[in-house]
Amino acid sequence: MNELDQLQIFGEILTPNAPNIEKVYSKKAVPLVNGKQVSFSCAIKHIKKIISNDNIHFSGLSCDLKTIDRVIQISEKKRFSLSHINQNEINNFYSAFYKFGCSSISINEMKNRADTIIILGEMNNPLQKVLIKYLEKMKKIFPRNVYFISSKKKSNFKHHTYNNDLYGFINRLNDLDSLKKDPIVDKLLASKYPVFLIANTEDFLFTQLIFQALMNINNKKDNFKALKLSGSNNSGGYVNSCTIKSGFPGPLNFSDWGISFDPHEFSTSEIVKKKKIQFSVSNFSDKQSFLEFKYNILIGNPNSIKQESYDVFIPTKTPGVDCDGLVLRSDGVKVIKLKGSLNSDYFDNIQILEQVFS
Repeated sequence: MNELDQLQIFGEILTPNAPNIEKVYSKKAVPLVNGKQVSFSCAIKHIKKIISNDNIHFSGLSCDLKTIDRVIQISEKKRFSLSHINQNEINNFYSAFYKFGCSSISINEMKNRADTIIILGEMNNPLQKVLIKYLEKMKKIFPRNVYFISSKKKSNFKHHTYNNDLYGFINRLNDLDSLKKDPIVDKLLASKYPVFLIANTEDFLFTQLIFQALMNINNKKDNFKALKLSGSNNSGGYVNSCTIKSGFPGPLNFSDWGISFDPHEFSTSEIVKKKKIQFSVSNFSDKQSFLEFKYNILIGNPNSIKQESYDVFIPTKTPGVDCDGLVLRSDGVKVIKLKGSLNSDYFDNIQILEQVFS
């Protein structure tokens, strides 16, 4: 697996085949009920007791393809809902993509065809340093123009352009005539295959403005492409599985009337008002879930922070660390096979889900 693939899959803690993986990956995590150590069978019994009469929201999905598909199957059968740990980022991208439209491309298309690449926005995630190295390497191999434009004065990116009014710059892209003297815009207009690489979609307004600018530019030139390259925690696999099942990228809600899709209504902050139980399945991320449901259950990453805060916590194997698994890269093109390199006594997600919902 190369560095770029690692960027697409994992959160900030675990990276497969890292030299220090044995030091950072806990093999001593144990099942907990209300913060107290219990046996595995006791934890399973407690989960079954909690979920016996209530509807469930599968929250914070951060797992391999097999687990995601099984969660969708269970949700359809039991009439549950589900969302991804990167759901806000996913929602921001697709709400703008559906509204304004654009021609999206894969990483290989960008690598092989793009003669000008523009990255607009901030690079806040530490793992995005991998992306910077990748683009710098591309520039050495292929003759092309790669620009990183942000509102920060300092950057590790070699061709970094500081712009203190980034929103204003994007808005001005809607009127290309006003930017004729801008060297970057001149490069864009002269290029045969320009690509806007959207490296971060956490900001809703910013993402909307980028896609609106792309739509207006394409109305005149019609050759600008977009590549989303920010998804981690197998968000690409989640989007793919949800789209195959429903036609939508999630979140999804299953009911007797069919499948419903509404990014706002089925967001975790809204669904907590309707459902009592949060069931998180999170291998790749160690981050804490939204803990305002009446009952909160977590199976997943043995390194998960605040494990004692959940009503039930059960550590599981992590694909690429102590078991095998399949994930999908963020551009939706490449399936990556993760090979486990460590041994542990944890059960995997599927084994636990089968015991809980059998």
